[in-house]
Amino acid sequence: MSRKGDRGLVLSRIYAACQLLPAGLMLVFIFGSLILVGGRVAVTQSEMWPQVFDWPLFGVPEWLLMVPAVVGAAVVIPLCVLTDAAHWSRLLAAVRFTLVAVGAAVFFTFVFTFANERPADGWSLASITAHWWALPFVLFSLVVLIVALIAKGPEYERLRKSGELYNTPS
Repeated sequence: MSRKGDRGLVLSRIYAACQLLPAGLMLVFIFGSLILVGGRVAVTQSEMWPQVFDWPLFGVPEWLLMVPAVVGAAVVIPLCVLTDAAHWSRLLAAVRFTLVAVGAAVFFTFVFTFANERPADGWSLASITAHWWALPFVLFSLVVLIVALIAKGPEYERLRKSGELYNTPS
């Protein structure tokens, strides 16, 4: 199949961008905090060297995690339907991107939840920041991708064993 006829390629790129944006923010936050904020990644840490800026280096609003998660959840079903079995590895890569997005959502939830003062009545679900709202959408995408991998796996194996996988006309 030629790139022109590959219907899932554009959707896979959109999906990858949506899932990698939170991961990129997480990396910039961590490395920026390590370099410019005296090695502090969390509010409970003490600085290991003189800081240039106060902690946090920059705030990450909840919508910056939510929008890519919602767009990714909207794109994942068409992506799985339009990606044929010959491009099974593309779906596997999407699973990896999704796992990184899960890690970013969990990271920002914990970092910004514990950045607040401990509530007088202790930590509760109400004291958790809204960064976790991205998690249900990202986990939905992960489940859809795993189901698609399981469904398309046998066809991919058949194509691979018969040699048809890499002998597609261009």
